[in-house]
Amino acid sequence: MYINWYKTIRASFEDILPPEQERLGFRDIFQKLTENDLLMLQQTYSFSDFFKPGGEGAAFIDSKTGHIVKITEEDEELTNAVQIMSNGSEFFVPVFNAFVLPDSGVFVIEEGYADELSAQEYQYIKYIHNDMVSIEFSNEMFSPYYKQKLQDQMKYSTRFSLDIQAFSVLFDKYINLIKGISKSGFDVSDTHEDNIGWYEGRLVRFDFGYM
Repeated sequence: MYINWYKTIRASFEDILPPEQERLGFRDIFQKLTENDLLMLQQTYSFSDFFKPGGEGAAFIDSKTGHIVKITEEDEELTNAVQIMSNGSEFFVPVFNAFVLPDSGVFVIEEGYADELSAQEYQYIKYIHNDMVSIEFSNEMFSPYYKQKLQDQMKYSTRFSLDIQAFSVLFDKYINLIKGISKSGFDVSDTHEDNIGWYEGRLVRFDFGYM
């Protein structure tokens, strides 16, 4: 009976995992989870769906709260999550829980669900971030002329259909996010289009690694 129960919990996780090739870093982590680890996860959360894979873990949706639950081995992500949970910040999704599973030492982070950027927003943020990389995140990006420079570049590019109003509003929100994360003592270089989204109308970062 004990072995069947253990297999049942593992099978319930397997049911919501994506195909093997899409699991990335979570494949090895999943094998490390012991009976105690799985029991703690089952008692704490109701995983209704696989959310997305990551390089060093994966994220699931908790059907009880709608929160995102990350299972990861990235030390820095846990450290930053604990700091954000303790201090709070409008520039990150809220962190509701962060702990280490007792047997495997794998990390669990429970955070708010951020809506993804629209296709247009994603394209604009990607362009802005790539340009910030090219200027090495210098103070030029805070210059009042920087936005106009990017608008002019995009306006004459065949790759974009530029909505100046939408770009201007999004640019201001993104720069505000960059400033806020920087003032919080974190590195901003990895704050790109795949790590940010919308939470309660605010542009926020939801990935706490590489900061």
